[in-house]
Amino acid sequence: MRRIIVCIFCFVVSVMSLRGQVQREYYDADWEPCQEEEALYYRQITYGADGRPEGVVRDHYIGGALQFEGRLLSVSP
Repeated sequence: MRRIIVCIFCFVVSVMSLRGQVQREYYDADWEPCQEEEALYYRQITYGADGRPEGVVRDHYIGGALQFEGRLLSVSP
C-alpha cells in the first residue's frame, strides 16, 4: 500500500512540474519555427493545460536583447 501511495505522489508531482514551465522556442528571420543554430529570435513562453499561452511572453533577439513583451491570446490566431 505504501508503494502505491508513493507512486501516486511521484506521478502527481511530475505532472504538476511540467505544467506552467517556461519554454524557449526559436524562430528564423520570417518568424518561422527553426532549430537553435538557425535562429535570429527566441521566445520565452508558458503554456497552460489547455495549450494556450499564459502569463507574460517575452521575445528576444538571439543575442538576448528584449524584442517584445506582452500577453498572447493565441500563438497562431
